[in-house]
Amino acid sequence: MNASRNTQNPAHFALLAISAASLLAACQTKPPPPAAAVTVAFELAHNEIILDTAIGGSSPQRFLLDCGVDPSVIDITLARSLGIAINEDLVGEATGAGEGEGLAVMESSIPGLKIGGTDYPPVPALAADISGFSNALGFPLAGILGHSFLDHRVVRIDYPARQVTIADSREALAAPATAVSNRFVLPLTVNSEEDLTPVFELVIDGQPVTVTLDTGSSGGLDLFPSAVARLGLEDEKASGEAGEALGARGTRQLTKGVLHDVGLGPFVIADLDTTYSEGDAPGDKRSGNAGNKIFQNFVLTLDYVNDEIVFEQ
Repeated sequence: MNASRNTQNPAHFALLAISAASLLAACQTKPPPPAAAVTVAFELAHNEIILDTAIGGSSPQRFLLDCGVDPSVIDITLARSLGIAINEDLVGEATGAGEGEGLAVMESSIPGLKIGGTDYPPVPALAADISGFSNALGFPLAGILGHSFLDHRVVRIDYPARQVTIADSREALAAPATAVSNRFVLPLTVNSEEDLTPVFELVIDGQPVTVTLDTGSSGGLDLFPSAVARLGLEDEKASGEAGEALGARGTRQLTKGVLHDVGLGPFVIADLDTTYSEGDAPGDKRSGNAGNKIFQNFVLTLDYVNDEIVFEQ
């Protein structure tokens, strides 16, 4: 769970990655399909996608939609107040950015989930204390809908119209509310067997750079040292502004800057907020992480049925 913060740009969120494979055989269960298609409005709070939901007839709860989380997460205090079962006999540790200990996580679920008046089957989840992220956002965060909710579904995020559509097939999707004239379709592949975050390529100074597609990041592009060296961006990094990120394992240091004319298929992003991290991710496909400041000008479809990603504009 990574929330970047500094005095000039509070509550800037980055990649959230939680995994505890030893805990969760249940999290690999394929959920039954939902209704054909459900479209709901979302709030872009601090550049994070926030959906109003209900759990088992509860009052409205606010969930973050994050394809960089595996499986999903429910706040442990909320789970206890709703009487949701938590396996407290086996405690794991969240993975993510930072240099300290990860958040304690325990096997649980999100039962009786309702979005836009549509009921969904129980979602495998980990229970964790996410109050730190609630504090950064400025409101109680009930949890995060991650891979265990997205898998075997098609989710279209119409950023300009502030709408999310959840469907069981691409055929069930009506035309987006935002008028589009160009599309870029690419395979949905993941970072690694341990990290199921999708990856795709950006083009920087004519060179391809593989990055994770992270709807839980409020930032633009975060580049790792290997990419900085390969692209010759040492001077840009050296002249950037120092910052700090708060993650599932504590804080990490980074530098902020701007890159110009970054390519995404047929599209060009003129001025892209960029951060430079101090640590690489050995064994990963990615050389960086891409967030909502890139996606906010697109209609983005994550098709976990046909394993495709679609950018439209």
